[in-house]
Amino acid sequence: MCDPVSIGMALMAVVSAANANKQSVAAEEAQAQASADNKVSADAAARSEHQQLNLQQNQEQAAAADEKQSNKLETMRTLGTVRTSAGESGVAGGAVQSLLRDVNRQNSARTLSINRNLSASTSQFQVDRDASAINHRSRINSTPMPISGSSSRALSGAVTLGRGALGAYQNSQGG
Repeated sequence: MCDPVSIGMALMAVVSAANANKQSVAAEEAQAQASADNKVSADAAARSEHQQLNLQQNQEQAAAADEKQSNKLETMRTLGTVRTSAGESGVAGGAVQSLLRDVNRQNSARTLSINRNLSASTSQFQVDRDASAINHRSRINSTPMPISGSSSRALSGAVTLGRGALGAYQNSQGG
């Protein structure tokens, strides 16, 4: 017959293992919830950053289009003024054509500058989007994922202890 102290110790070990398992499961659930909450927050931040970048890029594109249109209208006014002035003064030929080409060249230079600036800002917006995506992934990875299976290992340990206690009890009973 097994002494009562051994049986009591075996039962205490089983209860202790069960409590450890319960704590392990609670910790895993809390970690999983923290990870899920962090992902939701990171997703919302990334969406907000992308919306802001898209808005800024659309504003840049609209401003460039307005600037090009304004440049085109100014060029047309200047060309009209040159032609009118040349006609009123009776000037024609190479001098007028040279002046008209110069006005068109200035228009082309301003348009090229607008396009270059727009291209540079578009490239910068893409760099910002890439950085936002990296930050998004980093935010998600900053919360460690729960280690799955630790609760099943604790439960397995409890079952093993229980079997050992049962075996000790059966041995003490002679069976």
